[in-house]
Amino acid sequence: MFCAPGYPGGAGDAQPLIDQFTNAAVAISGWPAGSLAAVYDPTEEGGLGELSSADAVLAFVRIHSLWSTRLNCI
Repeated sequence: MFCAPGYPGGAGDAQPLIDQFTNAAVAISGWPAGSLAAVYDPTEEGGLGELSSADAVLAFVRIHSLWSTRLNCI
């Protein structure tokens, strides 16, 4: 899950790059193809919604987003 509130562009702009990152991570790790998926949401609300899903295990967010929403990362 990638979330960058306030950055230009939308999910459609970012998703091809997110897919490239995901494919590279799968290739480097030796995981089976298709075993990792990632999404981008340009909004804080959407990002928090994605993080609340049962299959969310990792998030790339701006540090400001962590402090402003008081997410507990530890």
